[in-house]
Amino acid sequence: MDVAGLSPVSATMLVALVLLLAATVKGTIGMGLPVVSIALLGSFLDPHQMLALMVAPVIVSNFWQAVSSGYIRTAWRNFWPLILCFCVATAVGGWLMASIDPSVLLLILGVIAIGFAIVNVLKPTLRLRPRDRGWAGLVVGSSAGVLNGLSTVNGPPLLMYLVACDLDKDQFVGAYGLIALAGSIPLAMSYMATGVLGATELIWSCAALLPVFAGLTIGRIVRGYIDAVLFRRILLGVLVVLGINLIRRGIHG
Repeated sequence: MDVAGLSPVSATMLVALVLLLAATVKGTIGMGLPVVSIALLGSFLDPHQMLALMVAPVIVSNFWQAVSSGYIRTAWRNFWPLILCFCVATAVGGWLMASIDPSVLLLILGVIAIGFAIVNVLKPTLRLRPRDRGWAGLVVGSSAGVLNGLSTVNGPPLLMYLVACDLDKDQFVGAYGLIALAGSIPLAMSYMATGVLGATELIWSCAALLPVFAGLTIGRIVRGYIDAVLFRRILLGVLVVLGINLIRRGIHG
């Protein structure tokens, strides 16, 4: 792992600490692994290197969420048009990510981090009629897919759509897990095809699973001892600050 000014061992420990923290956040409040990771790692890693690092954790965490929900078949029947659009758009976003200048990519990642925080603060209450879910799913799947390919973050549009479909808790978790898992495959394939995810990057990405799973375990323990609502508000405030810092890096280099 290459971080300017640090030895390989120190750089690896720093990256592992960030992933541990991001996974602890997800384990505590149920969200935030990709967006917290990119917001923190983007402060010192090359953006392409950082996104390649997130591939294995994203795939494995989405697989676990989808399989453990028991809702895969029903979710596929209900959302397959959205899933197909999401997969195609993810591949497009992955190809775009590889060709975008790192400074521009930092700007995009900063805006995504801030947008994620704003959406979670506002929590818009939307409701979709059953007859409108088809076309809305195509729009959401396409936009969320491009975001997924560009940044590994797909939450804001997908979460708002699933909330608007008025799913119960288990259906919500299962549907999101399946959609995100399906998008993980073209994400990895597009990163490999463009050279962003080579053999070395894949090894580092698989190694990242260790601090991620440790953080998820810690987060589940921490959840029982802290005020999750207060923690979430603090996290969203921090994401705004980190997003502004990414934008600053993108502008000034």
